[in-house]
Amino acid sequence: SQGIKFDPDNTNQYDLNRTDYGANSTVEYQAGLVQADEYGNLIVNGASNSSSGTITVNGNMTKQSSTSFSSAAEVIVNGNYTNTEGDVSYGSGLFLNGSTLTATSGNFINSVVTFTGTSGQTITGSPTATNFFALDISNPNGLTLNKPVNITQTLSLNNGLIITTATNILTLVGSASVSGGNDNSFVYGPLARTSATGSKDFPIGKSVYRPVNTNFSGSSPVVQFEVFDTAPIQNFDPPLELISQVRHWTGIILSGSVSSGSVTLNYGTDDGVQLGDSLRVAYSPDQNTTAYFSIGGSGSSAGSGSITGNLPINSPLGYFTLGSVSLDNSLPVELTTFSAVGKSGKILLSWETASEINNMGFDVVRSEKEAGSYTKINQQMIQGQGNSNTAHFYEFEDVNVAENQRYYYKLYSRDFDGTVHDYGEVVSATVKQLPKNFRLAQNYPNPFNPSTTISIEVAHKSTISLEIYNMLGQKIRTLIDGSRLQPGVYDNIVWDATDDQGNAIANGIYYLVFNAADYNFRQVRKMVFMK
Repeated sequence: SQGIKFDPDNTNQYDLNRTDYGANSTVEYQAGLVQADEYGNLIVNGASNSSSGTITVNGNMTKQSSTSFSSAAEVIVNGNYTNTEGDVSYGSGLFLNGSTLTATSGNFINSVVTFTGTSGQTITGSPTATNFFALDISNPNGLTLNKPVNITQTLSLNNGLIITTATNILTLVGSASVSGGNDNSFVYGPLARTSATGSKDFPIGKSVYRPVNTNFSGSSPVVQFEVFDTAPIQNFDPPLELISQVRHWTGIILSGSVSSGSVTLNYGTDDGVQLGDSLRVAYSPDQNTTAYFSIGGSGSSAGSGSITGNLPINSPLGYFTLGSVSLDNSLPVELTTFSAVGKSGKILLSWETASEINNMGFDVVRSEKEAGSYTKINQQMIQGQGNSNTAHFYEFEDVNVAENQRYYYKLYSRDFDGTVHDYGEVVSATVKQLPKNFRLAQNYPNPFNPSTTISIEVAHKSTISLEIYNMLGQKIRTLIDGSRLQPGVYDNIVWDATDDQGNAIANGIYYLVFNAADYNFRQVRKMVFMK
């Protein structure tokens, strides 16, 4: 625990057969070979090589001094790794299980650095980019870049996301290749490539993996791509009839120029491609000022596939999305929420869409078992918005229900040509018991300012009134005016402390009066308004 140093005067003191280090010990090599062994903490501060085998560091490892270090051993670090100065080469691999790799200076040359932690990991350090020969992400909890990183040979995407930003960007240098890439492992954020002529892959995604492939000609272009799970601006020119309501991609030339070339977009089931041969790549140099237009292509298939469009000459890149030359290629309703809430004597279903294309309306289907047979329960189609890129909210009450029964629901949308889309999501709720008696609950909060919520229970179908009086017995506000209400709990009645003319009331005591005329029921509650 006091620390052990191997300096230029005692580099031959190590003997594998009789050298053991405590779990909390720190061993520093200032010269000689770093021995393949198990360490608590390890500092390489002047040593330039290692013996072969495996170096296991159960704590932290630090590389110091400007002397380059080349390890013949496989190195496993279970704590954090810090490179303060000097290049390093881990020919048999560096495996990091700790939370942080800090790179202040120096590069990782001829090394595969593999992130294998069991929680999220980060690369941090100075704002200057650090070069990695090869980087492997094999951590399902992902890797976050808190500094720029360059990869000169291979990026291996096995498991987990690499999270980047425009400042802390990942750059594939020259002919660097990509291995892997799937819905569980991709670059989440911008990804850049230098010397971006010829065929180049950009393994990017957000909620799902949606990579881009480019094939450019030009003068030493450095290019960046990113995908966004948001609809592009809905401004497009013929022959496009539709563009995506789901996602778009951006491409930026960071330096150099692109004279010509192609961009290939990949799509999946959530992109809603029904007719591959009607699909096109839609492009805009700047969607804020210029409408999207077709740059050609034809989808490889319906559902999932890819499509390639050819750039205009001397394109500045910009914005890309999926487009269609047919209204039948119904890029889908984007459903953001779908929920079911059990009420007394009914279940309330609600859903919200972020956008809709060619949407005639919705049907709700129900089953008493999640894996059972579902039956449509709405007598008339719930009207959709046709084509819309703004949010819309829908509600449907299922009143043909039994108390204490759980029901399962699915939502279908229907295009104008009759095509039906099943969103797959199942929601469920249990019907609450109907009230046995009429009841007026105490308002909440009480005292209140600026508003309060009121709940009533209706035991039988009846003519209901709910009124508010001041201390002089004068009626100042009617909340329910003789309406015929079905049995149930009405628990979202809000009074905003105004009278029937919309005037704000004064501080004081007010009386809430609930009447069920058909059953001669009357109940009063006292409320206090305090400014």
